[in-house]
Amino acid sequence: MINKLGVAPEHYYTNYAAIPDHLKEEAVARSAESPFRQLFHTEAASGYLNDPNGFSHFDGKYHLFYQWTPLKYTQEPNVWYQGWHHLISDDMVTWESLGPGIEPDTRFETHGAYSGSGWDNGDELLLFYTGNTRNEDWQRTPYQLLATMDRQGRIKKAATPAISGTVPGYTDHFRDPKIWKTEEGYFAVIGAQRTDLTGAALVLHSENGKTDWRVLGEVGTDRHTNFGYMWECPDYFELDGKGILLFSPQGLAPKQNRFENIYQIGYLVGSRIDKNNLSLREEGDFIELDRGFDIYATQTAILPDGRRILSGWMGLPEIEYPTEAYGYCGCLLLPRELRLEDGRLKQRPIRELAAYETEEKVLSVRLNQDTAAERLAISFGHVLKLHCKNPAAGQLVIDLYSNEERTRYTRVLFDSVKGEVWLDRAKSGLPVGEAYGTKRLIWGGDLSEIELALYLDRSSIELFLQDGLVTASARIFPDESQQFVHMESLAGAWEVAGTQAKLDMQAKPGKKEIHDAAHSL
Repeated sequence: MINKLGVAPEHYYTNYAAIPDHLKEEAVARSAESPFRQLFHTEAASGYLNDPNGFSHFDGKYHLFYQWTPLKYTQEPNVWYQGWHHLISDDMVTWESLGPGIEPDTRFETHGAYSGSGWDNGDELLLFYTGNTRNEDWQRTPYQLLATMDRQGRIKKAATPAISGTVPGYTDHFRDPKIWKTEEGYFAVIGAQRTDLTGAALVLHSENGKTDWRVLGEVGTDRHTNFGYMWECPDYFELDGKGILLFSPQGLAPKQNRFENIYQIGYLVGSRIDKNNLSLREEGDFIELDRGFDIYATQTAILPDGRRILSGWMGLPEIEYPTEAYGYCGCLLLPRELRLEDGRLKQRPIRELAAYETEEKVLSVRLNQDTAAERLAISFGHVLKLHCKNPAAGQLVIDLYSNEERTRYTRVLFDSVKGEVWLDRAKSGLPVGEAYGTKRLIWGGDLSEIELALYLDRSSIELFLQDGLVTASARIFPDESQQFVHMESLAGAWEVAGTQAKLDMQAKPGKKEIHDAAHSL
């Protein structure tokens, strides 16, 4: 029997090592031909990279896995593998690949090792994730699975699931546990869909983290009980005495320049939850985490120094990206430090990135509508940090990765008359996701002074506005001629000062020469 993936069950590979070498080598060689390989964002050597998993600090190293389907774009119909790929790092900037981490090699994950998380348990890293299975009629049974990794990197799976099957009142869309520990024991928040086809997040609990996991109930979100049809990749954490629920709701309709991507990512801020009180008591509305085009399935980790750091997938399900023509898709965001200020999350690139900035140039430009556009030559892989002043109302455009003729570019428009900032990728290069629009209103507010940081990789940008109050992420696919930045005043006088630097992964003294190991087998 052939299932709906076109794969005969007897041909499923449950271990990466069992896949013929020539298939893996051909897939990697094809992906290496892409002109869009990133310079400082993590990508897979081949296939499909999506959700970050198991993000944690353990045994003196940062650990990060990503969900991985390495042969998704091959022509071989009898191979299917979906597991976790394992990375380690000393600084969360350059990563060493350790190859497959969680593999789909038990009867509880025959159709993929889905997303999950990790917790530093002292002598071991405790991993909690979802195993996906299907029967011959393509009916799903989810399993919530446990594993441990020791200090030598050896992963051992528990013999039985923590939770088998569905929960009364909920469908088989039950996945992506995010684990943490308090004095009350071990907790996890997990995405779910009610039988009325609305999304929710359930809280799980275990005294010892290994056995007797049970469902305590839903995270109480009284203002958001009918908010999309599924909540994926939920994450609960606390900052400044507040509880924060970060999740990816599916099925939200666009609303006044909000919720314009195919699926969204955002958060609620409220009271802290505990074993006896699951009510978040939201203090405001759902806030989109990032106002750009391409972000989903984030996960945070708490570091020994107390920082809360976020990783995320720079991509979206069901969107076709130009890299698929080369047999791969997806990358991870640069890690971001989270802080809570005035009820909103501020996101800043981790401070460790600064060690890789080289060839810094100081910028100082005065612009008005009567002056020509200022042009900077910027090759792929740079950082721009700008401070813009606009004493009187006006408009400023910054065209990123522009060609010399300015017929192709990714535009950031500051309109201080309307108090709006727009990101426009209509002319960025090869099209992506056009069915969901090419412009995003990323912020509204006072624009008399603007703090802006732009991380410009080969096929993406990450924008941080007003010291991280707003972020916007986008995959873009420019050609080799698009290596300029143009700044122009469309109205009013503008003063622009700042720095331009290359973000060079080979720059830090004493670093391992394996940043690109994330691109290797």
